Amino acid sequence: MIIIGDHYDVHFWGFQDNNCAVGLTLAIAKGLIDSGYEPERTLVFVLHGAEEYGAIDVPSDWSIGAWNQINKVRPEWVGKTLAYINFELPAFEFSESVHVASTPELYSFIKDFAATSPQPEGCYPGGILTDGYQQFTYSDDWSYTAAGVPGMINGFLITPDGEDVYNFYYTTYHSQFDAPDTYNENVLDFNLRFYGSMAIALDQTPGLELNFVHQADRIMDSVDENAFALAGIDTASMDTAIDAFGETAHNTYNQMKQLNELYDQLKENDADEELLAKIWDSSVAANEINLKVFKMMQDNFLMLGGADCETPVVGHEQYQNNITALDESILKLQEGDVNYVVDELLWQVDDEWYAYSFSKEVFDHVVSQTERHDNLFWATGKLLEGVDLYDTTQSLMNKYDMDGEDFVEEISALQSALDSQKSFMAAIVEDEIEALNTMAEELRQVDLSGIIEEAEASLE
Repeated sequence: MIIIGDHYDVHFWGFQDNNCAVGLTLAIAKGLIDSGYEPERTLVFVLHGAEEYGAIDVPSDWSIGAWNQINKVRPEWVGKTLAYINFELPAFEFSESVHVASTPELYSFIKDFAATSPQPEGCYPGGILTDGYQQFTYSDDWSYTAAGVPGMINGFLITPDGEDVYNFYYTTYHSQFDAPDTYNENVLDFNLRFYGSMAIALDQTPGLELNFVHQADRIMDSVDENAFALAGIDTASMDTAIDAFGETAHNTYNQMKQLNELYDQLKENDADEELLAKIWDSSVAANEINLKVFKMMQDNFLMLGGADCETPVVGHEQYQNNITALDESILKLQEGDVNYVVDELLWQVDDEWYAYSFSKEVFDHVVSQTERHDNLFWATGKLLEGVDLYDTTQSLMNKYDMDGEDFVEEISALQSALDSQKSFMAAIVEDEIEALNTMAEELRQVDLSGIIEEAEASLE
């Protein structure tokens, strides 16, 4: 299957967000039908509700419709869907260039597709950016990816580096100004041609080109050797597991890509239909394994840092960040530098920044939201064990302007938190290593060498 969709609920006019996306989804469906296109696979077009509003008293309170669709209404879509293409605000020119945000496994596919895809006309003079850009939790595609369906979305609101938002966010987003006068026909026309062609490319290509090397790189980049050392964890086992998985992923991706290219060449040469069918069947079997590994990757390495439920992290990242900040806080307090601890360090630990400005009641309520497991929706299983240092933070803030204070009790509390974070980190790193080894074993089952040789022989 290939799924194309978005959400239909809005704030005010909701012209860009998300009426234009609904129009784009329906236009792609209409274009395919009117053209007489006969798909090789099932193409599903879906419009979700409850994206702008879905739940009360929970941090992950948006995109509830998409989460329910893929987890409750159609859980059988997981494992047999090659990709979910999502749209948000698709008729506004946010910047000079345009990009696709996606799960890292799709970076290579998107880059290759963009090289020969329909290009922007009358908009985006800087063209299509193709370095690979992480999706975030702000739209329906996140629920699909988290559930095990490779997701992507047209670049919107957030800059490609994920560090900032476009001005639309401040002037127009979720306001009465999101109205028809924001419409850019050239942008919508580009998205229609680009993503419509992408759906056809996914439909006609036998093997889904998931490149897990990008995930191996992401995991490797997340390893902080100093934090591992502070936690008493040797990085050698982690490095070995990542390298082994990355090498296997590289080989699997190259085989899939090579077989897809051979398939295209054989079709151009009017090759024997029996051989084409054999290639297709071999690719379908490989797709099943790749999608199984994809779900394992999301289950084990797609976590969320903090109660804001916005930033994707590798699980051990949260613990290593806490360990680094806590360890330095203890050292600084031993030197008597409480100002530095308060100004620069403690607010970096989990959600301790709430303790700087809110009452204990508010702090406890925020923390309790993330500890409930019955209504987290797409954040279920993605939030990690946190640290409660409210009283310690308040105590240090009270001593901020006092000379000659001792910090024995505060250091003791920070040390206890540090020890717990070290324990949590050791456990999750062990789980991550086991997951990497298991996924590598699964990918080794993809062996397309025989059918590749047969295809190459047929072309000679």
